[in-house]
Amino acid sequence: MKNFLIFTLAIVAIVTACNRAPTPKPNKQDMLRSGKWSISSGRVIIKLPNGKDTTLNYLDYLPFCRRDDYMVFHEGQTAAIFTASNKCSPADPDSTYFNWYFSNNETNLSMYHGFDFIYGIREYIMPFRFDTTWDFSHTTFVLDTIHGILDTEFGYTRVIPILDTIFEVRFDSVNLKYNNLYNAKVLDFTESSFTLSFFVYATYPDSTQHHTGMFIYTDPISSALDTLNWDPILRPDTLKYTIKYIKN
Repeated sequence: MKNFLIFTLAIVAIVTACNRAPTPKPNKQDMLRSGKWSISSGRVIIKLPNGKDTTLNYLDYLPFCRRDDYMVFHEGQTAAIFTASNKCSPADPDSTYFNWYFSNNETNLSMYHGFDFIYGIREYIMPFRFDTTWDFSHTTFVLDTIHGILDTEFGYTRVIPILDTIFEVRFDSVNLKYNNLYNAKVLDFTESSFTLSFFVYATYPDSTQHHTGMFIYTDPISSALDTLNWDPILRPDTLKYTIKYIKN
C-alpha cells in the first residue's frame, strides 16, 4: 500500500510538472525597458579632404556634459533621454522624449521625434602656422629668419624663398538636434549591452585646390590683388557610426 501511494504521488508530480507553463524568455523590447542605457564607446568614420576615410574615437567628440546622459525605454513605443548631474546649460530640460520602433525581426532600431543623442563631426581646414623663435620651454626647433639684409654676396641676384601654403585638418563636434535615426542595425544585443551601427549623410567644406575663400596676391612687392579664391566646395560625405550602449 505504501509503495502504491508513493507511485501515485510520483505520477501526480510528473503530470503537474508537465502541465506547468515554461517561463517566457524576455525579448529585446523587454530587455530595453528593463534599465537605463548610456554610451560606453564608439567610433565614427569620416572622409578626409583627400577622399580617404579615417576613423575617429566618438567619445572624443561627445561633450563631457553629455557623457553621463542615459536613455530609458518605456512601455509602448516612447522613451526619453535624461540629463544626469552634468548639464550643458542650466536651461537644459531634465529629459527629452522620443519614439522608438523595432523592425526586421528586432534587428533594426529606429529612434525619432525628439531623439538628439547623436553628434556629428565638423571638419575645418586651417592654414598651418609656424613660429619664428626657439621654444626653450619645449626645446623644439621652429623656423628662424629665412632671409636677412646681408645674406646675398655682391654680384649675385638675391632670391627670396616663398613657402607654399600648408593646411591642417581640425575636427569639432556639432549636435544633430532632433535627428531621426531610421533602421540602425542592432548588433551584439544582450541583457546588459547592445551596439548600433548606422549612417548619417552630410556635406563638408573642401578647401583644397585653392578653394579657401581668401585673396591671392601674385605680386609680393606691390601686393596687387590678382583674384579671389572661390569659396570652399561643399562635398557629399557619409558619416559611419558604431556606438555601444551599456545598462547602468
